[in-house]
This record gives sequence, C-alpha cells and structure tokens, in this order.
Amino acid sequence: MLDFDWLADLPPFWARAMVIGFFLAALVFALTRRRSDIFEGVERPRWYMNLKLWVLVLVVIQVGLYCYFR
Repeated sequence: MLDFDWLADLPPFWARAMVIGFFLAALVFALTRRRSDIFEGVERPRWYMNLKLWVLVLVVIQVGLYCYFR
C-alpha cells in the first residue's frame, strides 16, 4: 500500500500550495495546446468548443473555492 505518513509533517501552507500548483499546472498544460489539437476533427469550430476557455473557467472556480474554504 501507499505510505503517506510523511505528509503529516507537511505544514498546511505547503499542502495548499501544492494543490493549487497542480491546478495551475493543468491550466498551463491546456493553455499551451495548439488550436489544431483542440479542434481536431471539428468541421466548424465554435467558441464554446474551445478547451482553453472551459479549463480556465473551471480552474479559476476550483482555486477560488479551495482558497475560500481552506
């Protein structure tokens, strides 16, 4: 099994920073994708089909909620 006992000694600030860092890494990954990768196979791309838009919205909401309810 996985042993995460070392996380018990981690200060809460660094735990929060790691979680927010993971969300921001996902955001950076999505924002660096080429347009051709996002709309591959779509004949007429629309604005609401853009992955970058939805990832940005969801990460902002998630990080906002995480910071509010910490």
